Amino acid sequence: MTTKLLSVLLALAILGSGLAAGASDGIGIGNQTTTETDSRVVFGDADLTTERGGTVSIPVELTGTDTASLKIGTEDAVNYALDVTVEDGNGDGQVVVVFDTDAAGEPNATKVTTEASEDAATVNDETADFEGEPPYPALAPGAYPVELYDDEDRFVAESRLRIEEASTTEGPMTETTVDETTDIATTMDETTDIATTEEDTTDIATETSDDTESSVPGFGPTVALVALAGAAMLVARR
Repeated sequence: MTTKLLSVLLALAILGSGLAAGASDGIGIGNQTTTETDSRVVFGDADLTTERGGTVSIPVELTGTDTASLKIGTEDAVNYALDVTVEDGNGDGQVVVVFDTDAAGEPNATKVTTEASEDAATVNDETADFEGEPPYPALAPGAYPVELYDDEDRFVAESRLRIEEASTTEGPMTETTVDETTDIATTMDETTDIATTEEDTTDIATETSDDTESSVPGFGPTVALVALAGAAMLVARR
């Protein structure tokens, strides 16, 4: 009986020392540890609003990973969808994707770029249900969903891209008005010069006419002397 009790106590002592050693190595039951950092991607703070035909910047923040995915639009709701993979090339934890709404659906056009040259945005797929032939008009005004996925293609968040009607600018009209005003002023100057020339011509004609009229009737002193000399010669001959 004593021998069996000693055997049981010895077995318990050996088992207890094994568990203690396992706990000290960090492999305790139900207490697994890991050295990997969980990846995380989110939208950065930004107003995703632009005018029709403009560009919009979409910031993506990455932690523990350097890749993520964006899906702009949906083929069912807005007849347009763009699937893009983004990559943090400079390691700053952020990629700002610039989407060109005017290039949407255009063959061989650049749809997305990145603000940082080291980062990358690659189009994986594009679905565009536009009528007619290219070139197509820019994406129509409205709200377009923007979905964000992590590096394992798991859905993370959704935002909204808003496209507004393009505002009209008066810059070209103002420039045209200035040019037209200059042309009018130049024409007025030329008209004034012509009028001045006509007045000068009239003055010259008047002076010439006055000189002619004053000289012809009386013949002048020289003509009178010649006449007297002629008369004297006639008298001498007789």
